[in-house]
Amino acid sequence: MARRFTVIANPIAGQAGASGRIEAIRKALEKDGNEVEVCLTGARGDGRRIAARTVRNSNENDRLCAVGGDGTLNEVICGMMDTGLRRQIAFFPAGTFNVTAHELNLPKTIDELAEVALGEHVRYFDLIETGTGRFSVLCAGVGLDGEIAHQVATNRTKKGITFLAYVKPIFRSIFGYRFPKLKINIDGKTMEPAPTFMVAGNMRRYGGPFALFRKASPEDGMLDLCCFDATNPWQLLRAGLYSLAGQLPNCPGIRYATGKEIKIDADDAENVRIQIDGDPAGTLPVTFRVIAGAAALCAPPVQAELN
Repeated sequence: MARRFTVIANPIAGQAGASGRIEAIRKALEKDGNEVEVCLTGARGDGRRIAARTVRNSNENDRLCAVGGDGTLNEVICGMMDTGLRRQIAFFPAGTFNVTAHELNLPKTIDELAEVALGEHVRYFDLIETGTGRFSVLCAGVGLDGEIAHQVATNRTKKGITFLAYVKPIFRSIFGYRFPKLKINIDGKTMEPAPTFMVAGNMRRYGGPFALFRKASPEDGMLDLCCFDATNPWQLLRAGLYSLAGQLPNCPGIRYATGKEIKIDADDAENVRIQIDGDPAGTLPVTFRVIAGAAALCAPPVQAELN
């Protein structure tokens, strides 16, 4: 049965940009008489608006395709959620880190990715409702990574974001961080003592090379919480080294928890920043809630997935 695909593509995603891939993706999806429409984004929020408009004018057999990084996928999913309707979404990763692509065990070539998009197998991923008007696919953080996300977005250029674009904001944020005491309530229970930085995760990976969560799953209906008790920059750098080595749970001053509703506040709330899937999302207070199985993402068959 022929389908209609709407390809929502960010042409400046990643280090090399996605523009060279878009036409090849269109041709690969046009197999068996499929109808393919390509829509390019030009500014933040375009992907969300295009996705919402497309879903409202589509039927259940139509699919959305996000071409870009995890931020582009986030916008497409948010646009779908805005409508109250559900559509299956295929991801063609072209960003800097592509964390969701790793979680889905997506193949590398355009032809292989197109086969996944044309196939029938989907996985139903949880989303994080953030109360900010956005949903999170990967993670939502409060404190240090909110500062980093704000600085990266402030210095973003028309050439997109590369790995190097994160280096200066990371070190600037680490050595300028104020270490606020976060008031965290998990499913009605207050976390004591108060941490100074936290990340609510939906997947094992975080920020590309960093391994924050060993057991997090986007399909378990739970949020995994990683809390840092750091009080100086050197403790943050130490945690980063442990994370790069895949040993963060063994790092002093790290605590883990799980829950379905996480409420976060602070005495200096208006100065504590939030990030959602790597993008700035305002300041405290905030509440994160899990929405189980909300996003249907095209994926390789289960037997082909890696451990």
